[in-house]
Amino acid sequence: MRDFPRPASTASPGSANPVLHRFDHSTIFVCQMAHSLGARKHLLKTRGNLLSILVTNHGSPLGPTTRHVTRTKIKALWEQGATQRGIAKTVGCGLATVARWVHKFKEAEGAGLPDNTAVLDKPRSGARPKLTKAIGKAIVKFTEGKRNRHLSAIRVHVQRRFGVTLTSKRIGQHLWEEGLKPFRPQKQPLLLPQQKKKRVKFAKKHLRHDWHMTLFTDESEFLLHPKTTNKKNDVVWARRREDVPPLEVKQYSAKVRVWGGVSAQGNTRLLLYSGDLTGAKYRALLKRAKPDFNKIFGSTNRNWTFVHDGASPHKAQATNEWLAENVPNHVESGPHGEWPANSPDLNPIEQVWGYMKNELERNKPRSIHTLKRRIQQIWANIDEDFVQKQADDMESVSSQSLSLVQSSQQINYWFWLQLLQF
Repeated sequence: MRDFPRPASTASPGSANPVLHRFDHSTIFVCQMAHSLGARKHLLKTRGNLLSILVTNHGSPLGPTTRHVTRTKIKALWEQGATQRGIAKTVGCGLATVARWVHKFKEAEGAGLPDNTAVLDKPRSGARPKLTKAIGKAIVKFTEGKRNRHLSAIRVHVQRRFGVTLTSKRIGQHLWEEGLKPFRPQKQPLLLPQQKKKRVKFAKKHLRHDWHMTLFTDESEFLLHPKTTNKKNDVVWARRREDVPPLEVKQYSAKVRVWGGVSAQGNTRLLLYSGDLTGAKYRALLKRAKPDFNKIFGSTNRNWTFVHDGASPHKAQATNEWLAENVPNHVESGPHGEWPANSPDLNPIEQVWGYMKNELERNKPRSIHTLKRRIQQIWANIDEDFVQKQADDMESVSSQSLSLVQSSQQINYWFWLQLLQF
């Protein structure tokens, strides 16, 4: 059997007619499925009729869409006598789709309608969409990156500006379609200009610092009866306000105060203390923890660094003198020290305290003795890879940002937050 020639009216792949070019591939595909010259002639006739109808009635400048071409293939193979299962396998669609369209083709034939009308979509009626492109752009411009833009405020803005009433659900759907997601603003300390300069200086100095050989230390306190961390999660479903049980909160709660240190090489013991922390108490804690320093880094290792924040006991002169004599390197705090004030985000142990408090929230202790025991258990079971992973992230971010830091004259808070936070 000789090859079937390409029809003269069919555009070549490089043709400027996108309608004929798109339809050309489906015609060749269907023609290749024929097994006789007579069947091929029948397919060509069907193709010609379908093409004329699709080009005339279809509103798109590109001509028939993919679903129209698929329907054309189904009709041509059905008229050739192929089974519905064979058509579905050949065309690459579901058997239910083939059965539905074959049924429509039979109805069109029985009603005496034009042979190929069934492949076209019927005209659809409906109200014009309220959310036009202009309104959609105005919503994004009014919302993106701005605070206090809840859905009801956006709805009021659209109604006042365009006189159109949209539902909050539709507005939220449009924002998601535009790639916008709702976030809560992160809290950050209010920094003075001199504090910002000190943060920049600290970050520049420690860009090449070995964070794996750094011991981060701090104090924290754990309440026996903490206040509700998230009021939105504490919801009671009831029929009346009087049926909601009251939330009992103690004005003054017993607490446990602790000191500890974490590093990629290991953690210190968690030391408990009572009362306010003074310089003398803090130095006493450091003396108790000194054996842990040697255990973590080695007694002869002089390449590790001790880090603490700028609390009053930390920046005392006597404390700095003790650290200079007992640890190889330390970040000095105070007015003349290098630690930037009001910068809790630079100490990753804050994340450890947050993790421990979340664990206590899951299983709340009922006595101060149980609270102490639970705190020690959680501290001892902290994942060993936790600080190790944070140190890896900190080193990679610091090295990638080195060139940017050296060329920047002004660096904002968020840059350093991403640069130095864990």
